[in-house]
Amino acid sequence: MKEIIQNILFLLIFCGVGISANSQNVIDSTLNISCIQEVASCAFQERNDIKTVVFSNSLKSIGIQSFYKCHNIENIVIPDGCISILDRAFEGCTSLKTIEIPSSVTCLGTNFIPLDVLMVVEKGSKAEKYAKKHIVITLLCDYLE
Repeated sequence: MKEIIQNILFLLIFCGVGISANSQNVIDSTLNISCIQEVASCAFQERNDIKTVVFSNSLKSIGIQSFYKCHNIENIVIPDGCISILDRAFEGCTSLKTIEIPSSVTCLGTNFIPLDVLMVVEKGSKAEKYAKKHIVITLLCDYLE
């Protein structure tokens, strides 16, 4: 039964319904995303009521344009264990200043962040290679905590 519920939850998130359609997940401008593995494509597109996003350690993927044009998001910390951030996931987030990306992220989509955002990444990571290729402002760390 637990596996069925988990599969249904994953399917709902993947199809862009569930938490994305429920504004109750946003409390005092903080979006708390827990117990999910994937944020669906366009899930929170153009939601200006979101200022802070808290991801759980179970997160594996952030879909295409998941937070596209969420103008009030300021900082993002991607949890260790996340594998992919897809195309334009945070594009158009005009208040976004920093994003921390652990070395577990090995798939980075095209224009997943605005170019003026500071990327905090681990030396030798896929994110560092992306930053160099796309001339993104980068802070290199030996490891992220």
